[in-house]
Amino acid sequence: MKARVLAMPMGMGGDTNLPPGVFDDLAEEVGAPPSVGHNIDRAIFRGCKVVSVLPLPRAGSDHHAVLVIVRLPSGDIVRILMWNVWAGHFPNHVYDSLVEMIADHDPHIIQLSEAYRLAGVLASLHRYQVFQLEPQDTKADVDERPACVTLVRDDVKVLRHGWVHNLRWWKGPKHDLSHNGRIWPFLRLRFRHGGRLRWLGLHLSTGGVDGPNREAVAEQIGNATTWAGRP
Repeated sequence: MKARVLAMPMGMGGDTNLPPGVFDDLAEEVGAPPSVGHNIDRAIFRGCKVVSVLPLPRAGSDHHAVLVIVRLPSGDIVRILMWNVWAGHFPNHVYDSLVEMIADHDPHIIQLSEAYRLAGVLASLHRYQVFQLEPQDTKADVDERPACVTLVRDDVKVLRHGWVHNLRWWKGPKHDLSHNGRIWPFLRLRFRHGGRLRWLGLHLSTGGVDGPNREAVAEQIGNATTWAGRP
């Protein structure tokens, strides 16, 4: 079983809220090379080769978007755009920025964090399948269901998709608001030349492994590790 897992190319990435060296500990745990990205917006890949990493303009949020290009063993070149759009960013500005970055870079996968206000907005992006949960009434101040979103270009075959449910609630860093457990999309994808990639879009809670949300972060790292070990 282990040989099968390691033979399947895998990637996970987004806003880690961790120093690169700490996120690299997760990479080592799952048998991957050190992470790539810009500051805390990073990705881990196993079973494929990272070709380039390009930080993009902030485009109005408090995070740079990051474009990572990888080559699968099949020869397929896959472009992955990661961006924490920031909860306070106006949805129309996010949409316009995405349209511009799509025109410039034509990503196969777009991974968004803090997309709370974008439920229903992203469906009008041409050529992309949207994997985002609808918000629900919860007892939390902030509902995490719509926050993490994966978009997949419509010429990429989605073989399977689902959600990793983190259960521990946590507190935001600025206004002490309660958040329910973060929910991450995962997909199994097939590209033009037959190459496959398992992808997990993640966003870890703020504060790191030793901060006030350390129990939630520990659960999230554990769930990411478990997901990476599945076939």
